[in-house]
Amino acid sequence: MFRRSTLVALFLVLAFAGMALAAPVLDDHFTSLDTKVWRIYTNSESATVATNESLLTIATVDTGWKQKGIVLNAPIDLTGKTTTFIVDYKQAGFDQQCPALFNKADIEGEDNWNYAGFRVTVGPTSANMESTPPFGSESSGSIEMTSDENGLVDLEAPYTYTWILKNTAGSVYSCDVLVGGALKWQGTVDVGSFDAKNAYFYFYVSNSALEGPVIVDRIQITQ
Repeated sequence: MFRRSTLVALFLVLAFAGMALAAPVLDDHFTSLDTKVWRIYTNSESATVATNESLLTIATVDTGWKQKGIVLNAPIDLTGKTTTFIVDYKQAGFDQQCPALFNKADIEGEDNWNYAGFRVTVGPTSANMESTPPFGSESSGSIEMTSDENGLVDLEAPYTYTWILKNTAGSVYSCDVLVGGALKWQGTVDVGSFDAKNAYFYFYVSNSALEGPVIVDRIQITQ
């Protein structure tokens, strides 16, 4: 009887633990660029996006804050959930190589800075949470820092970047940023009227004057 009870109890513990585990929305190791999952976002005539040996490389992005990257074809519903974005950086050679969220799925030939959205702005050696101007005006969104921003300086790839958004109340989300598994930044994002049920994930370069490239070997999203 004891053994049976122990096994039943263990089964229940494992079952409940399994229910609590985050489910993968995406786990791409880039053996190829799956066009059923991604489309390419372009605002640079010379830039390239390529996959080779399970690495995603964005290269030769024009200077003058031009952009190039990839966008999920389907939106993510952030409401009532904890959403975790993980990017494994091998190189971070542009001014910015950002995981970001926008409501507009098909920004094309334009600077996405002109559309409501927010992101982790990852530079070669530092990073910060940032929103676009329309996010603050059109969407009345805001980002509030609650921890020391100095945790996001003196970075050097390769590293794993983890961005966690947890819907805590209404339009408010807690925000944690980890580098190499260590918590580096905490804050709050109030998305305002930004449609959190239809958040399109972008991973893209915005380049002022650097040569790049950016190379990653995984992008994972869980909820």
